[in-house]
Amino acid sequence: MNDETIAFGAPVVGLFVGAVILVASLFVTGLSLVTALGGIVVLLSIAALALAVARTASEELSIGVTRRDGREPRRARGAK
Repeated sequence: MNDETIAFGAPVVGLFVGAVILVASLFVTGLSLVTALGGIVVLLSIAALALAVARTASEELSIGVTRRDGREPRRARGAK
């Protein structure tokens, strides 16, 4: 698998799992230790997602973009 897929997929799954724990435990037990655990999972997933974005932004792009015609880019019609 692509490293970027794992870096972004794992925190998204963590967000989903943490949200399910948070909401389910809120309805079943109210404010409890399990509810706090769900909130902590969500917060850690947000931090991991931010870290993945920061690492990806600082690296080179995983795809190469080349111009086909070799000309300078033109402005779109009506652009100033």
